Formats: sequence, structure tokens, C-alpha cells
Amino acid sequence: MLDWIANGVALAWLINGDARTVTIYRPDLPPETRSILREIAVEGPFSGFTFNLTDI
Repeated sequence: MLDWIANGVALAWLINGDARTVTIYRPDLPPETRSILREIAVEGPFSGFTFNLTDI
């Protein structure tokens, strides 16, 4: 994930369904881990889009 961010990706999610966590990667910020989410909202150019995590 850090390689993707270093190569220009603006936002990346690492979803761990077993642990029920999402780690969010963004340029110039440390990774942020959130837990037990039902959905996650996209930031930046695709803001307004949400991803439903309940089936994962």
C-alpha cells in the first residue's frame, strides 16, 4: 500500500474482513485504522461515494 501511495495513488484501503478493520492510506499522512465499520466514505475526487462493508 505504501508503494502505491509513493507512486501517486491518492487513497488506498486495506480491508481485513476477519478483523473487521479498514486501514486507510493517504499521501503525507500515517495510515489510519478504523474498526467495526458498516460502510466507509470515499474522500477526494470521488467524495460522496460510500462502500458497504457489511458483507465482507
